[in-house]
Amino acid sequence: MKHYRQLSLKERYQIDALNEMGLNQSAIAKRLNRSRSTIFREMKRNTLASQAYRSGMAQNACNARRKQAHKAKFNNQSIINWIRRMLRQQWSPEQIVGVLGQSDPSRAVSHEWIYRYVRKDRANGGRLYTHLRQSHKGLRKRYGSRTVQSTIPNRVDIQYRPDCVTQRARLGDWEGDTIIGADLKSVLVTLVERKSGLLRCTKLKSRHSRAIAQTIVRLLRPFKNHVHTITFDNGTEFGRHQHISQSLNADIYFAKPYCSWQRGSNENTNGLLRQYFPKKTNFNDISEKTLHRAVGKINHRPRKRHGYKSPLEVFYQLKNQDSICCSY
Repeated sequence: MKHYRQLSLKERYQIDALNEMGLNQSAIAKRLNRSRSTIFREMKRNTLASQAYRSGMAQNACNARRKQAHKAKFNNQSIINWIRRMLRQQWSPEQIVGVLGQSDPSRAVSHEWIYRYVRKDRANGGRLYTHLRQSHKGLRKRYGSRTVQSTIPNRVDIQYRPDCVTQRARLGDWEGDTIIGADLKSVLVTLVERKSGLLRCTKLKSRHSRAIAQTIVRLLRPFKNHVHTITFDNGTEFGRHQHISQSLNADIYFAKPYCSWQRGSNENTNGLLRQYFPKKTNFNDISEKTLHRAVGKINHRPRKRHGYKSPLEVFYQLKNQDSICCSY
């Protein structure tokens, strides 16, 4: 199905010149690869009775009409209320539009409309804008924990990781990291499954490698059958990776120093957590309940790459499929 596009100023110049050459409307339409009805309407609408068609006058008339046109108003209050609730759940406008369009295309709005609505709400003293996702540069500093020549014993570089991990071809390939609190001691341990985007997270009072290793094993043990690989950065807190590997029967790999994009799923998800816990947060001051609530919101958010299914839905759908296949 072809969609109509409005005539450009360049096309109006061409219509003007071809008309001066004596070509009829059918010939002009063929030259511009437009329908004859488009050329007919253009020349009829923008030609004065006493004058010939002129491109400049046509463009000015078009601009004036568009300026005076009234945009369609969306005033379905039940949908607007739903949009407000989802914004308060930290859904992005794009996620809201995606889910709304799937459930009822006739009631869909654009994400630009939602942004305009939020700006209008803010101008009227509303607080919806505080729930929009904020971008943060540099989620945390390592304070010397990263070095070009890693001191992690028996480290296996990411270049030896199977290609299927990079391609997200299966369930069970994870990325791990830590987010350091404002006191430089408290820490969040984050683990993200690459294919589904599922987040596992908890907080610790110490960055000691033994505590980190034990925590990672505890977080992933319930999914042991779906832990094939874990990719870490080069922080020394992952020094006991061999204990993690043996406990979970998983292969451990390390990204190259200063190449955070090699663990893009984890880095992006850490950015989502920062929406709830900004850089100056001391993680000792937040409760596990508060942390779990934030993690739950992230895991229940629809994702565009999953056809607006949530990471939780995708993870358990794939997990159940694996279980069915293994039973035969």
